[in-house]
Amino acid sequence: QNIYITGDVGDVSTNFPLLDIGGNGYYEGALLGNGDFFISKINSTLDLTWSTFYGGSTGYETPINLVFDKELNNFYVSGRTYSTDLPLSENYYDNTYGGFRDAFIIKFATNGVLLWGTYLGGGSYDGDYSDISIKSNNKLYFTTTSYSNDLYQSYNTVNWADNTYAGNGDLFILVLDLITMQPEWASYFGESQYEGSPVILCDNGAGFFLAGATGSGNYVLQDDLGVNYQQDYQQDDCGYGDESFLVHFYPSFQKDWLTYFGGDSSCTETIVSAENPQDMDSYYNGTESFLYMVGTCGNFENADETKNFPRVDYDGDAVVSYFDPIFNSGILDAFISMFRIPNLATNIDGNNSLNNTLFIYPNPAGSVINVFLINQAEKNLDLVICNNLGQIVHSHKNTSEGNNLIDISKLSSGQYLVLIKSKDLVIGTARFIKE
Repeated sequence: QNIYITGDVGDVSTNFPLLDIGGNGYYEGALLGNGDFFISKINSTLDLTWSTFYGGSTGYETPINLVFDKELNNFYVSGRTYSTDLPLSENYYDNTYGGFRDAFIIKFATNGVLLWGTYLGGGSYDGDYSDISIKSNNKLYFTTTSYSNDLYQSYNTVNWADNTYAGNGDLFILVLDLITMQPEWASYFGESQYEGSPVILCDNGAGFFLAGATGSGNYVLQDDLGVNYQQDYQQDDCGYGDESFLVHFYPSFQKDWLTYFGGDSSCTETIVSAENPQDMDSYYNGTESFLYMVGTCGNFENADETKNFPRVDYDGDAVVSYFDPIFNSGILDAFISMFRIPNLATNIDGNNSLNNTLFIYPNPAGSVINVFLINQAEKNLDLVICNNLGQIVHSHKNTSEGNNLIDISKLSSGQYLVLIKSKDLVIGTARFIKE
């Protein structure tokens, strides 16, 4: 086991612990620009085995995320840069600095070799905040803030879900194939006002969660199944201020859940209250799935409490589970929230599949189901639906990778098993409930 660390070093550090990993590993022992960052590796005996500066010579960089890919044994660093000459390796997607500030992603092997890199940005400011999540099917999900209205023109070979910039700062979402290191899908996300502090979390094949802060009060709330948490926009006393939001996307990148989350605060003309998500994770206990979100809340400029912030004691006994309903800080407090998510289109909610090759949503379903296949190059697969007696009640030819819409309106209510076959060999299974 190794520990990988990244962080700012500024432009004046003279005694930072550096160590060349050797071989073809990346190493830069000098600060090149107005502010670089470092990447360091510590082994299981807590010895430093690699430590290097990284950055361009014409500006400064800030690392924001470091994510390790356990399946392919690589790691990724994302952040923001003002440099036009980042060392991106010979393998890159976009080596052109776009505007006033860009986001970036770089990929390293565990032996320190710089494998790949890219700028991500348009003609304005991008990359203020960013986040990365890696899926089990070799996909990397990236999100960042963007003030560029021309990202669609910059990345016009990518499939776009929404290529319209709403204004005042949107989120930009990009999906990369980790084998080819090519983008597969992109989208803006935002409404009339600013969106920021994005956090993204893959749910192991079936879709992804996106959270952030927004000043937009015109999101359309959505809950396809009518059982998940819903909250309206909480405007502060001045009529503005950031609110958190949570949204879940199907594998086809359509939303099935969207809610605001936060409270309001009294303020003056110069004070802005905010809830800012910082991280998310999920957990399946064998029966139910839960989504965890941590962040900051409160008022940036005085000790005023964030009012109406949703606070719930998990079991009603603060001795057993930690619970503090009081806003304690003079500026900001942290918050920890847990959502029960038993009915979203995730394979952590019991919609288990063989080898993570197929996912079904919605589940429970009404008259149609979406059967989403991943990592299936074969075009003519057979789809079979069986009842609890093992009887075939529906079959479908020419099933292929991606989303397959299946009419189940003639099926009776109950539980069913879906099998995906290739020449009589079962390559994927999943269950669903017909209401």
